[in-house]
Amino acid sequence: MSERLRVMLLCGRSPRHTYVANALCEAAEVVAIVNETGSAFSWKKLFKTLRPDNFFRKVWRW
Repeated sequence: MSERLRVMLLCGRSPRHTYVANALCEAAEVVAIVNETGSAFSWKKLFKTLRPDNFFRKVWRW
């Protein structure tokens, strides 16, 4: 009984999400891939993201 796992993926726009999605496509039967879209632009969110503590926490993953 070698039935492949059937999955549906929810991905962001990040390259690492694409990498994981490709790996899962090889390992399982992917039924659907749903890509999240970006949110509306906000100056408040931009300034919050660019604060040094937030910025370095996000950048270290790359």
